[in-house]
Amino acid sequence: MYEKSGTGIPVGVSHENIQRIWITSFLSAFYAFPLLKSPTGGRRMIRKMKSTDLDKVMDIWLFSNIQAHDFISEEYWRSNWQQVRSMLPEAEVYVYEKDDDIRGFIGMRENYIAGIFVDEKFHSCGIGGELLDYAKSVKKELSLSVYKKNQAAVRFYLRNGFEISSEAEDEATGEIEMLMRWKNDE
Repeated sequence: MYEKSGTGIPVGVSHENIQRIWITSFLSAFYAFPLLKSPTGGRRMIRKMKSTDLDKVMDIWLFSNIQAHDFISEEYWRSNWQQVRSMLPEAEVYVYEKDDDIRGFIGMRENYIAGIFVDEKFHSCGIGGELLDYAKSVKKELSLSVYKKNQAAVRFYLRNGFEISSEAEDEATGEIEMLMRWKNDE
């Protein structure tokens, strides 16, 4: 791309677009969360969870777990719902929001990803990947545990540069969990 003579602005880019890009990048840097224009219209962003998000986040948490872990009793997830709800406000949780609608979230404790959860209506839209990319942009190393029988999740993490480091039985469910790790080698 060539620049207009002496302006530093690439050909085909208006002053209004430069101003919009600067304001968006300033606000994104100021809040440390990306604000993006969706190719299908509307704004999407990844931001810290607010207390007003808790009900929606818990709905996504419950139904995502029931759907992804059909090898574990639904009652297990329902019986842990209240405990998770009380712990979430203290955790590092980022939500993916588009058009004022929370469509997914990632929960972390330091470098450990407790989970990535996406509303079932928005599976295969790239939301989980964007949440994971966000975590990779703010952490140099990440680890997580995933049930071995959740092969879709295992493939997702392997495709995104994680490696399996060990396996162990989850005492609460009797299922095999795989510990996976990712490290930024740059």
